[in-house]
Amino acid sequence: MNDIDYDACFEALGIPPDSSWETVRTAYRRAAGKWHPDRFAGDPDRQREAEEQFKAISQAHEALAAYYRQHGELPGGRSGDAAATADGDDRPEQDAPFRDQYEPSARARDARTTQRSDDALIRRTILKRSLATAFSLAAGVTLLFVLIGESKKTNGDTASHLDHGHGTQKPVPAVTATASTSRKPANPGAIPRPLNVRPLTYGASLSEVQDILGVPTRTEGDTWFYGDSQIRFRDGRVVDWRISESDPIRTSLSEAPRPSLAQVITKGASKAYAMRIHGPPLWKSDSVWQYQVSKIYFDGNRVSGWYSSPLDPLKVER
Repeated sequence: MNDIDYDACFEALGIPPDSSWETVRTAYRRAAGKWHPDRFAGDPDRQREAEEQFKAISQAHEALAAYYRQHGELPGGRSGDAAATADGDDRPEQDAPFRDQYEPSARARDARTTQRSDDALIRRTILKRSLATAFSLAAGVTLLFVLIGESKKTNGDTASHLDHGHGTQKPVPAVTATASTSRKPANPGAIPRPLNVRPLTYGASLSEVQDILGVPTRTEGDTWFYGDSQIRFRDGRVVDWRISESDPIRTSLSEAPRPSLAQVITKGASKAYAMRIHGPPLWKSDSVWQYQVSKIYFDGNRVSGWYSSPLDPLKVER
């Protein structure tokens, strides 16, 4: 005991050398709670520092407690009666050897205090992690419902999808025809005029054809049949057709001009030209215009590239 620097012990606890035993105990509990290593579990460097501090605090408390039990006072000169009174103990000092028969030692009480602090810290940590997990789960479920809703909307607006593994198009009916498109007209020599008289032109998409003509009677690869009339696609766009007099389709295809390079977007085209060909985008920024899934990229005011989705193909140079 003679080799112990008691002044350093008081300094480690952050109290003056003439402090009472109750002050020592209070300072130890405060310092132990502040420097408990579990508080710095997420910072290895701070946790190592906390372990050193906690070790020094515990050793200082042990040394002062041993001195107090042996001498009835602290090294600072506080009498045993004064220290005992500050500690809430008014029994005579000569009864000190028998106190362990009636109450736990100060070291045991401090150990219980430290354990309670540790338990509270563990409970708080578990609660925080549980809340974080619940929040992440709720966010994931919300995102899943949003994606499902977007997928249903896209599938409802699209008439076909592309098999990327073989490069073939598989038409997928998305709407129900209100009338049979293969029905013979009352006058075989007359072409029936549909309610939607918008002309079907070269370069029209699959969904545009289905909006105008309805669901085809059958499909073979890139060809849609409406009775004996045929419409052929390439990369999701109309490239040719054949109109049968026995089954005339419900539009004025013969009046539609064939596309030329002036009717498709090429690299280097201006934004004004892209707007004239495709119309206003659903969303745009300085460098990207988005049409459904497809996108057009710009470098300044000129087209630098594009992504043409099979679901909504762009009118671009092939």
